[in-house]
Amino acid sequence: MAKNTKTATKSAPRVVTQSPPVQSSSAPAPTDSLATDPLPTVTVNNANIAEIKLALDDIFKKYLLDQSFTPSLLHPTVHLALGYSSVVLALSSVLYSLRVSFEDSKPVLWVAVVGYSLLQTALRGWKRWVEKDEVFKGKRRRMVKRIETDHLQVITSTQLATRYVVHLALSTTSNNGKSLIHKSRVVVARGVGELVDEDGGVEEGEVKRWLAGVLREAGMVGIDGLKDE
Repeated sequence: MAKNTKTATKSAPRVVTQSPPVQSSSAPAPTDSLATDPLPTVTVNNANIAEIKLALDDIFKKYLLDQSFTPSLLHPTVHLALGYSSVVLALSSVLYSLRVSFEDSKPVLWVAVVGYSLLQTALRGWKRWVEKDEVFKGKRRRMVKRIETDHLQVITSTQLATRYVVHLALSTTSNNGKSLIHKSRVVVARGVGELVDEDGGVEEGEVKRWLAGVLREAGMVGIDGLKDE
């Protein structure tokens, strides 16, 4: 894992695909900023890759929200709808069983059990096949010479328990989505040891600088740390 002495490290080669797909292999320029960053405020178990991923995902979401991106409410809405529906169904069946005899309540209880199972299965299926590993999906509007809208999707995963992989899809439109200005797709990865020190401290500044570089790779402008074109 990276040492707490704040020594800058080089990232692994990255692969970029755009529309039309273009591949490149380039490491980010070394930075001296890591040495002057404040000490990490978030600490994780550096042997637990799932915990590390969650911490890095949280930094990604916070950074994008700070850049005026509005997150999509689709996934939270589905989670709440299916979750609350299953809870209401379960509580209703329990209350009903308290008002009537057990034998009379059996049909209702069976319906409640089947309904609860279906709702929970639907929720798990949504997370696995629809939401997948999506960390952020949202958009923001900005005024250049016209109103442009950036649509962004970020999916993250881990590889061999040592690498953090980011899949980023960006499209910029205008005229209420009728005109496509830019579209790109970027896939990058870094070793978790470059983002988390040996004591489990998450280097938030380094993660944000890396994300800014990924957004630059995707062709985004109007982001802190990026120059507008």
